[in-house]
This record gives sequence, structure tokens and C-alpha cells, in this order.
Amino acid sequence: YSPAETTPLTYDPAPQLPMDRLTLALSVPKTDVYVNDLLEFDVKANKRCELQILYIEEGKNIEELPQSILGPNFLEPGEVRRIPYQGSGLQIRFDTPGTGETMLALCREGGLGTHRMKEGEALDYARERSLPFTRGLSIEAASLVAEDNGASATNHVTFNVMK
Repeated sequence: YSPAETTPLTYDPAPQLPMDRLTLALSVPKTDVYVNDLLEFDVKANKRCELQILYIEEGKNIEELPQSILGPNFLEPGEVRRIPYQGSGLQIRFDTPGTGETMLALCREGGLGTHRMKEGEALDYARERSLPFTRGLSIEAASLVAEDNGASATNHVTFNVMK
């Protein structure tokens, strides 16, 4: 056998992010759930960052979780925050069955400002590229993080909601 390509690659396939970049953990007790189950989950970041969470239903309806459910705008370094935020008096309930529903979390040092993930932009991005819906959102979020040179982080979880 001889190599198909003998010249060196001229691109870097993986962007090099700073070693001290922001990381975001998203922990859920289970991903196979039932209609009427309550959703509670934890988020944790290694640096202070502003948090945004979107929930994408199977029918491509996107819900941004309101700040009242998320708690204070900024997640402090090392803080493990339970969502819904303790004391908010709010609950998140799975109300309809669906397969491959995705919860996408985005956090940015110094605040999100114009870097917030917009619902319409996320839908357009997925449609324009003809990617599976949840994959398109993940790629969009990963692009935001790469462009931000380690000041942003994202994570996502996919749920199957059964009757």
C-alpha cells in the first residue's frame, strides 16, 4: 500500500484552546424519562460565567429557561447549582412524549451580552446545513465556544420522554 496523500496537512483539524479555558458540567439523574416526571439537574463551571439554557423539543420548538428558574445570572467558580434554583418555587415538568429532545447549556465569562444563543438563529442554523436538529445546535454552540477563545463553554443532554 502507498499513502493516498503524501503532502503534509495544511490545516489544524482541532482548534487549540487555552489550557485555562472555561468548562461547564451538566448533570442529570437520567435521560430516559416519562411524561409528568420533574426535571432537576445540576450545572457547574470552573470560572464565573453567565448561564443560558435552551430546551429543544422533538417538534423543534425551542424554550429558553427563564432566569427565575436558573437563579442568579452568574454561576460562581466551583458552585454546583441545582436547576430549578432552590427557593424559586418553580418546577420543570416533561409534558409531552418525544425522542431526542435536547437541553443545551451555554456559559460565558464576563456575561453573555451579544453572545446569547438566539432561538431563531439556532433553528435557522440547523435548517440551512441540513443536519439533524440536535447536532446542528451542538455544532453552533461549539462554534461560539471556539470563536470565544476559551471564554465560553457549552454542554448538552438528550432526553427520550416516554408516555
